[in-house]
Amino acid sequence: MKKALLSLAVAGVALSIAQTASAQVIANPLPSAQRLRTVFHPPLCSGQERGFPIAEAYPASSFTFAPGEAGNPPGFCRDIQANNRWCGADFPSTSPNTTAAPGALALCTRNAGDLPDTRQRIDINRFTTCPSGFGNVFVQSFRLEKRIPESRKCPGTYQAQTFVQFGSNIRTWWTLIYTSPGTMFILELTVRCQRLTFPFDIDLHVDRWKWTVVISYEALQAVIDVLHSNSISTSEIPCIAAENMYITLKKSVDRIRLAAAGVALTQPNVSATANEDLRRINAQNEIFALEALISVFCVFADCFESSSLNPGGNVFMTFPPSNDTQMSFGGAMTGIIDTPENPCCCKLLVDVERLAEAYNIVSL
Repeated sequence: MKKALLSLAVAGVALSIAQTASAQVIANPLPSAQRLRTVFHPPLCSGQERGFPIAEAYPASSFTFAPGEAGNPPGFCRDIQANNRWCGADFPSTSPNTTAAPGALALCTRNAGDLPDTRQRIDINRFTTCPSGFGNVFVQSFRLEKRIPESRKCPGTYQAQTFVQFGSNIRTWWTLIYTSPGTMFILELTVRCQRLTFPFDIDLHVDRWKWTVVISYEALQAVIDVLHSNSISTSEIPCIAAENMYITLKKSVDRIRLAAAGVALTQPNVSATANEDLRRINAQNEIFALEALISVFCVFADCFESSSLNPGGNVFMTFPPSNDTQMSFGGAMTGIIDTPENPCCCKLLVDVERLAEAYNIVSL
């Protein structure tokens, strides 16, 4: 397949811009009145364009590397150990350490040129479609938009922004761990197809692909696991620095889920409306409690890198910190560290904000 500009002045070629898959000849079309048919991927559901749902993080499994593989010299008598917790004689135990990995939006790529040219470009032909009976595809133009919604909780970090990329500037690998739920990736292609039989007329349409980052209870649990696993510097300390903070965050999400489901809260001899109000109020209370927990035990820092002149990144009074929440130099108790490069507190607050909206716990 090729990319080319289609001349609209080719004699004897009718331009089909019908709203259906069938071809329609339009005489002397006016540019201001032209409307290209849009093919949605995925197709519209319930009258709304939602896109393919993708998540910021996904469950991960452990793996053992054998001697002589993955950089493990044959002289070692043991495999590279599975990513599990160490419990003395039970080495290691079956209790996993890292249970989640960051999500990514990855679009199909091709080499920009012949090897050894390893530059990657989006394989745009993989995203084209034609009506039945049409072929000879040409991509006239294409672009990728990333739309980020504004957060009411952290408007400074998560501002409403739209980025647009064209052609060779389109990025095909996006990591999502710090992506705000509600962020949309939209790929639009203007595609020309030709009928394979007489009268060989033309179909011109837009293929529109959309991916939306969503949040769920399971996805938020995975985000917490990733933030508890990844180090924010060479200190090897995660941004969820206190172990009791990590456990509390996980339990808080479970409490929200149970409260939103109305588990053990339905009261007999009470109207359905009253029980629904009770369910929502209890879920709101759990949301507010989790937001307060994150805000109270978060320390915002310009940077985090421990050194002799900057111990603990000017966060901890003692370094390295223990499992417990620590007193910071600012006098606050620290369980979570937020830096411009790793905005963990804002990430959690935004996820909780979107979670409450997605499950209709709070009103917009």
